[in-house]
Amino acid sequence: MVVKTSGHEWHNYFLFKIITIAIVTIFSVLSTTTIIYTIACIYIGRDVTFNKCMQVVINIWKRLTITLLFIFLIIFTYTRSVSLAFILCNVILDVHKFRLLSILVILLLVLALYMFGFMFYCIVFHLAIAVSILETSYGKNAIFKATYLMTGKKKAALMISFVLYECLVFIVYVMYMHLSMYNDLELALVWRVVIAIVCGVLVVMIFLVIMVTQTVLYLVCKSYHHEAIEVIQFERPQNQPVFQV
Repeated sequence: MVVKTSGHEWHNYFLFKIITIAIVTIFSVLSTTTIIYTIACIYIGRDVTFNKCMQVVINIWKRLTITLLFIFLIIFTYTRSVSLAFILCNVILDVHKFRLLSILVILLLVLALYMFGFMFYCIVFHLAIAVSILETSYGKNAIFKATYLMTGKKKAALMISFVLYECLVFIVYVMYMHLSMYNDLELALVWRVVIAIVCGVLVVMIFLVIMVTQTVLYLVCKSYHHEAIEVIQFERPQNQPVFQV
């Protein structure tokens, strides 16, 4: 049975998606800015208040949004490029009639390279967000600065990120998907709800740990390159913006 969808329903659907994306973006900018600014203030030994955090959000949200747009474009391009490479590998392997073991090895190699690149870009993007908030660079300049800051700390950053993202994958795909959504163990509804709530809390905690860890990584990279954290960025005269663009 084919269910027809009217134009009005499609209009409501896309309107709902746009509103959802806008709300998620607003809260992402708010939470990200607050966390990074708070950790930086703690690192340099400065007091931080809710009003100061809100003032920072008001002054840098445009710059951070531009950086997030560049990040989205890079992720979109990278994902599409890897997908195309994966399809080409499948076509080539099918034409030349490789053995099944050889096909699996090549596809796993492509997948491993994709995961390595994706994790590397995630670290760079987190650092770029920190640069956009704590420095005057934003957009592509923030991404270039983040790539430079990672020099010398790539192994440590990759190891930390690998552990944190593995915990996130375990919570989402093992605990939530199999135990709550698909109910592989045939649990009662009340236990599925409890597991879903616990997984939600754990995911929020993991995301907070990731944000804090990446901010500390940014500060460590700044110290590694002998770049001082400019205290003046956190001290402003009355009626002056927190950051000068």
